[in-house]
Amino acid sequence: MQNHCFISWSYIDVGSATAHYEYCLALSENGHNVTLIARGEDQFIQINPNFRLLLIKNTFSLEKLSHLGFYFTITKHLIKHRYDFVDVFLAPGVSVLPIILSLKKTIWVLHIRTAYVRNGLVGKLKNLFGRMEAIFFDEITIINKGIAKNLYFGDKSISRMLELPLGVNPVVFSTSTGKTELLDKGILERTVFIHVGKMDGTRNLHKLIAAFVLVNKQIDNCALIFVGDGNDVPTLKSIIKKHRLEDKVIFAGRVPYSEVPKFIATAYIALSYIPINPIYDNQPPLKTLEYRQMGIPQVATNTSANRKLIQNRHNGLICNDDPVDYAQGILSLLKDSDLYSKIMLNSVVGMEKYYWKNIVIDTLMPFYHSKFGKK
Repeated sequence: MQNHCFISWSYIDVGSATAHYEYCLALSENGHNVTLIARGEDQFIQINPNFRLLLIKNTFSLEKLSHLGFYFTITKHLIKHRYDFVDVFLAPGVSVLPIILSLKKTIWVLHIRTAYVRNGLVGKLKNLFGRMEAIFFDEITIINKGIAKNLYFGDKSISRMLELPLGVNPVVFSTSTGKTELLDKGILERTVFIHVGKMDGTRNLHKLIAAFVLVNKQIDNCALIFVGDGNDVPTLKSIIKKHRLEDKVIFAGRVPYSEVPKFIATAYIALSYIPINPIYDNQPPLKTLEYRQMGIPQVATNTSANRKLIQNRHNGLICNDDPVDYAQGILSLLKDSDLYSKIMLNSVVGMEKYYWKNIVIDTLMPFYHSKFGKK
């Protein structure tokens, strides 16, 4: 039995959607011994006989001190316990661990799930630092080899990486999921469009609102729901107020993970709006998979990552990210019932390869078996 320690800087709720948790759960269900160390309320939870979750509370108010405390706790744990693989998700300073802990026969794996999404010098420097962190690891996995260029990896390094894609949990996201009870019933009686995801200024969601304004001029009884939070919410709310659409655009904020599929279930059309630019082009959107798994027809922007998940006019609709084209995509689904039904029926077809457990069995486990005992 292989022993793994996964290290995540994310705050994790038991049963959450994070790749970290899903990988560990699937590995443990297939005979691997797994410990996941992450942030949360101080507690040790035995998820199943092979999977232990160690949550470490942030004891410092300053973020940098919090990082140091987290590193210190992890270091003590790794000195005390022996693992065949230490799997670390990329975050600032992670290279400290393999540098100071020269653990014999332990294989250090760096998992890269995203590049830094800010433009300008700061973004370039953070991506460069991420590339430098990777030097100290034995193996690298990446969510999409397309984003490796943003991190300044060369072709030779990229060819050696394992592409470890996003997945979806079919038990949590299902076509049989009921609608949330957290919304006013009047909203549920409308034609609902939904966007799920972080509402960061880099995502240009003002263009999505501009598209909704155009749709609203032709469709009276409709509503747009945003699920998620981020630094762009105040700006987006001011835009909504300017257009006097406060009664038609709902900001649900960050909701419990168990409620996310219930919110999606309220939608007639789901919106996978990703800006088309070098930063986001290759970044796989989790919401695209979740919408498909729930059988909700979606309008997605024409990014490289979305094109890998959607066949245009077959299991989704692909449009440009400008408001006029995106609005036309939404309207075409509203007005063409045959196209809508076709996309709804095809949405879930072929989704099995994106299930977390299948990604682990088909991709991650063979990777570990090929590296086990090689150091």
